[in-house]
Amino acid sequence: MTLTFDAHPRSSLIVALDFDSLSTAVKFARQVADLVGMFKIGNQLFTAAGPAAVKEVAALGTGIFLDLKFHDIPNHRCRRRAFLGGDDGGAARQRARTRRKTHA
Repeated sequence: MTLTFDAHPRSSLIVALDFDSLSTAVKFARQVADLVGMFKIGNQLFTAAGPAAVKEVAALGTGIFLDLKFHDIPNHRCRRRAFLGGDDGGAARQRARTRRKTHA
């Protein structure tokens, strides 16, 4: 059995721009833009640069996958908390659960 792949491999390649700096992300993206179909902008870059990240990467002509899940993976929450210097909401949720249990 022979499998064929009709689409260009570039269309299937998504590269994550997991950087804390927009200038670093754009510099990297420019170097590989001709090789990829899409860039993923996650919460790390979006938290650091905001909507400007989407605008600048989109200007390179590739697709954008905007992945802003903020409560998906505990490790991401820890990194974000360290980056922002605050609570990721986990402690507040735990306190609320504890209050509900004691008042129930």
